[in-house]
Amino acid sequence: MEKQINQAKIEVRELDSGRLQLEILVNDFRESRMLQGKNGKFIENIKPEAFKKAIESNSNIELYVDHENYVNLADNMMLEVREDGLYAIVDLIPQARSLYNTIKEKGANGISFGFECLKDVWNGCKRTVEELRLFEISILLSKSPAYWGGYAEIRSMVEVPHNPLYDLRKKQLDLYKLI
Repeated sequence: MEKQINQAKIEVRELDSGRLQLEILVNDFRESRMLQGKNGKFIENIKPEAFKKAIESNSNIELYVDHENYVNLADNMMLEVREDGLYAIVDLIPQARSLYNTIKEKGANGISFGFECLKDVWNGCKRTVEELRLFEISILLSKSPAYWGGYAEIRSMVEVPHNPLYDLRKKQLDLYKLI
C-alpha cells in the first residue's frame, strides 16, 4: 500500500438541497513528485491512463481524513480524469458538516490518496506508475503533505493561508526535473 500526498485544490459548496459537496484535485498530472523511498529519493509521475483504468475497475473508493479509515465520509463520489489531473466530486455524509466547516474556514494541509502499484517503469531515479489500484482519498488536516504539486482554495472566497513550503518544494522539483 502506498500513500501519495499533495497539497491540492478543494472547492467547497453547500447546494440548495442542503447537501455538502467538495470538488478536489486529487492529483495534478502537470507536476512530478519527489519522494523518499527505501532506496533514496526518486521522481514519480502517474500516467492519466493509470487513473482512468483504476476508476473503471473500482467503484468503491472511499474518502477519509488523515487516512483514518473509521468511516467513509463520502455519501457519493464521482471521479473524473481531466486534462490537468484526477478530480473527485464528493457529496459528504450529513455527519461530516464539521469537516466541511473546517475546510471552509481553515482549508486543508493537502490531499493524499492510497493506491497499490500494479505496474511501473523505472528510468534511473524516475518512476512512472502505469497501472494502479486506487482505494482511498484522504483530506489532510493534521498531517503534512509530502506529495506537493497543487494548492488549496475555498470556493466561498475565503482566503486560504499560503503555505511557504509549497514554493520551496516546487523549486526543488523543478531542479530535479533537470536531472
